[in-house]
Amino acid sequence: MKQLILFCSLAVLLLSCGRPKPPQYLGYSNVRLEKASLTNSVVAADLKFFNPNAYALQLKQADIDVFVNDKLMGHSRIDSLLSLPGRDTTGIPFRVQVDVRSMAKQLAGLLLDPNVRLRLKGNARVGRGGFFLNMPVDYEATQRLDVFATDTTTVPAQQQ
Repeated sequence: MKQLILFCSLAVLLLSCGRPKPPQYLGYSNVRLEKASLTNSVVAADLKFFNPNAYALQLKQADIDVFVNDKLMGHSRIDSLLSLPGRDTTGIPFRVQVDVRSMAKQLAGLLLDPNVRLRLKGNARVGRGGFFLNMPVDYEATQRLDVFATDTTTVPAQQQ
């Protein structure tokens, strides 16, 4: 009898926990050059995300490649536990190692036309209560990369 109760409790628990909705990318703020060198530089920013779930999510790990106009600009790895409050916007510190040679080729184009196709591709590990799932990260949009902008956050459709 105890095994039946345990099995039913476990089944109800598993069925009530649906797959979380992925966080929505809203924009970036506070772009800065953290390390400059002739070969590799580190560019940092705070990426703004909206968590559409009613509950908080935890971001455990992320591996993301950053493409600008279909050219790989660099790679970023987040490996610390970050909390995304439910139905709220959060800034996540983001650092990407950039190959200076490829960045220099793009810089002239950015000065002439700051509208670029930005693409983030990779995987993130998100979850709650100690249960984590792999979620693909595949964001692509045309965005204005204004060197002098301090904040490009947009409001998600659900909050308007």
